[in-house]
Order: sequence, then structure tokens, then C-alpha cells
Amino acid sequence: MVFDLTLYNDGNIEVIMPIGVPFLYTKAIEDEALLQEQKRVAEEIVADHSDGWGANWAEQCGSWNSTDIWDNILSEVSEFEPIIETLSDCVDIFSEAMSIDIENENIVVRESWLNANPPGNVQECHIHSFTHFAFVYYIYVPGGGNFVLDNPLTYEWPPDMKSDSPYSNAVFEMSAGDLIMFPTNVEHHTTVNTSDEFRYSLAFNVGIEKYIPSA
Repeated sequence: MVFDLTLYNDGNIEVIMPIGVPFLYTKAIEDEALLQEQKRVAEEIVADHSDGWGANWAEQCGSWNSTDIWDNILSEVSEFEPIIETLSDCVDIFSEAMSIDIENENIVVRESWLNANPPGNVQECHIHSFTHFAFVYYIYVPGGGNFVLDNPLTYEWPPDMKSDSPYSNAVFEMSAGDLIMFPTNVEHHTTVNTSDEFRYSLAFNVGIEKYIPSA
């Protein structure tokens, strides 16, 4: 069995400890009209900037990942304001659940980027460097492509050992409007997008300002 320890749950935001890794989940947006507007904005960002502006990982895994859009785009897009306003509350809850004292610290968003994952795509295993808290907000999830936290205890194990291990990876089925948070140094990836549409998500790197290297 995989042990899930609930550290916090107020009926809206939940912090659990699957595989010994803290993980926050909340349904940040339930308004279908707003979700459709966010999808439209995401499609426009890709259409406007896909030629020479995004970090295209096509040779690696077929996804399109924008460069940092925190200052030049997100600050001007009202459709994502509810998500941005939620980040600080999540950091407070996550830190309290983990007994991390951030009361006198300045918490900042270091960067943010848009992910556009086409049919048949996976987001390969990776970490987020030079910061502390990683967020992923799911704008549109047509089907498939679960989020996976890779168990740090089994990084080097053969795949067949991982599948039968009680310490298997933690797999989460995501849907539009979901916001998740986890430590940036934990490896994570997605499973295959089995739909015939693009999946869109926003990622944020957030941290304690005095401990973040200058960009």
C-alpha cells in the first residue's frame, strides 16, 4: 500500500503526504465559463508566440513550453487573476502544514510559463531548479495525461520493480480548474495525453525571495 498522511484539509484545500512527499491540491476554479475563457487565452498565447518565442521541446517529448510570461503577459490577463490570488494562500497553508516558518519572509513568484501538450504527448520527468514551491494549474484537460510524483526512494529501480513496489509513484488524475503544489526538488512527469486535443496548463515557481538566486 502507499501511505497517504493528511496534513491539512478544510474541505477546499488539502495537503497530503503520498510517498513521503508533501502535495497540495485544490479545485481552484469551477466556473465553466471562466475555464473556457482561460482556454481561449492559452490558445491565443500559443498562436501568437509559438514561432521562435516558446521553448519548443518537440525533439524530446513533443510539448510546447513558453518562456517566462509572469511579467509581460500574466500581469495583464484578468482571466488568471483568481489563480494568482490563490497562490499566497496555498503557500501559507502548505508551509504551516509542513511546520515551515515563513511569517517574516517575502514570498515571490520567480517565473511562470504555459504548457501546451498535444495528443500523444508526455511531459518528461524533471525538477524545477533555484526555487522552493512548484505550482501547476490545469486550464484544459481533454483526457489522459495524469500527473505523477516520482518516488525519491525508487529513482534507480528498474520499471518492473517500481510497478510492484509498495513505494510506487503517486499518480493523480487531473481536471480543468485543478491547482496543485509540491516541492520543486521532487521529480515529476505526466502520462500520455490520450485525447485528440491539446492539454493546457500553467506552471509557477514560487519561493522565499532571499534564498532565490538572481535570474
